[in-house]
Amino acid sequence: LLLPQWKKWKRGLLWDQDHPEANHNVVQVLASQSRRDRRALQEAMVLLLNATGKTCYLTTPYFFPPWRVLRAIKRMARRGVDVRILTAGESDVKVMSYASRQVYRTLLRRGVRIFEYADRTLHAKTMVLDGVYSTVGSYNFDLFSERNLEVGMGILDVGVAEKIDQDFRTDLNNCNEITMSSLQEKSKLEYGLQVLSYSFLRVISFLILERI
Repeated sequence: LLLPQWKKWKRGLLWDQDHPEANHNVVQVLASQSRRDRRALQEAMVLLLNATGKTCYLTTPYFFPPWRVLRAIKRMARRGVDVRILTAGESDVKVMSYASRQVYRTLLRRGVRIFEYADRTLHAKTMVLDGVYSTVGSYNFDLFSERNLEVGMGILDVGVAEKIDQDFRTDLNNCNEITMSSLQEKSKLEYGLQVLSYSFLRVISFLILERI
């Protein structure tokens, strides 16, 4: 539902006052669970990321995306999209924190900017695409959200997108930007833990989570 509407917006149809769908906002609720419609939300995410042309601002406490979502993020960066990811710094799931930092490396090399929240616990799970489409929900960009019951709301509305965009930019003031240099400053022990954690979670995804 949302992707066709967004494509019309990108062609300027939704802002043509003479067009019958002009100024119509669209809201869609997507659910994902292991036994029923478990991929609807994730499939929508990939479709929307693949259609993004300018900006993608993503907030998620846990960041260890499934292969297909990671591929979509890499493709955005190759297309020249301004991709910024705000995630938790020290997480309550240590193995996820270490594994995430290993994922950072491949994205930083492609020009993605990554920020870790510094002051408080991060709970927000939002995304803003091209300043017009936004999502809010329970979906984390991690492997286990592919199997859990998750609900997300997709909103095609410039006003809502602007508000979430503003909140994102405000939150960046309380973040540390991660760079390749800062990752390389870590000890060999920490780097080893990152590699082991990354490998462990990928094995879990293959053996238990049906190669998501």
